[in-house]
Amino acid sequence: MSECFQSSEFVEELIRCDTPVEIWSYLKKKISEDNKKQKGD
Repeated sequence: MSECFQSSEFVEELIRCDTPVEIWSYLKKKISEDNKKQKGD
């Protein structure tokens, strides 16, 4: 499921939609955590 978060197009699509702030905040947090894991931090 996390694969979809890696796509900037996916993120831009969410921005274009009226995504509720709570969901958008959660997704940004999840993307940030996923990126840290991939870098091996």
